Amino acid sequence: MESKDFTLNINENMIKGKIFFPKGNYNQALGLIILCHGIPGSVIKDPDDPGYPKLAESLTKDGYQAVIFNFRGAGESTGDFDILGWVEDLKGVINYITALNNFSLQPIVFGFSAGAAIAVYTAAHDNKIHSLILCGCPADFDSIISDTGIEQFLQHTREVGIIKTSGFPPDQSKWEEGFKIIRPEKWISQIKSIPKLILHGDNDDVVPVDHAYRLFNKAQEPKDLLIVKKGGHRLRLNEEAMRAALEWIKKTKS
Repeated sequence: MESKDFTLNINENMIKGKIFFPKGNYNQALGLIILCHGIPGSVIKDPDDPGYPKLAESLTKDGYQAVIFNFRGAGESTGDFDILGWVEDLKGVINYITALNNFSLQPIVFGFSAGAAIAVYTAAHDNKIHSLILCGCPADFDSIISDTGIEQFLQHTREVGIIKTSGFPPDQSKWEEGFKIIRPEKWISQIKSIPKLILHGDNDDVVPVDHAYRLFNKAQEPKDLLIVKKGGHRLRLNEEAMRAALEWIKKTKS
């Protein structure tokens, strides 16, 4: 296995990422998988969580090219968290990676939580995507806007460090509106023809499992739904879920 770092300048934000690919096989991978992380839940790193590089490495061992990156404000990427800005970031990564592959591989976008929501909106507006895997995807962001409260959520984003700039966002109402704009329940019905896998844990304490059923009911064929028994929100750490995702990828790519 080999890897290559990349940095993209997207709307004055430096987006950092890494491509993993089978050794000596950069242009002959079985497929291209772009991983999209969610909103950090804590500033303290879980010592039992190997992170997204571990998942990318496991996919590469199965012959796939895997891409990880940090949305603006997260990890090593600069900027401040903005949900519509994250859409820009994913589009930029897709354009960059597909061009590197001479447009020979359409990406499978493998999203987690808010990253899955970004994937839904992007797929509804971009024909470069081959298929979607949505893990713990919210059908809406009403819990942030109404239940938690936008002020409390903004405080969380500052505490975990994805908003660093004083006075950001400059227009809070416009920033909040972004969550309503990308509402996955609305856009998943607009995605035609591409395969979709909705993965959700029945013990998800962040995004209730009913969100998965709502998304599945709105999605057009082809689509699949897998509810992981005793699965929590971080399905990336669930072997059953990731094994099922890989089998689904193999099936849809065959």
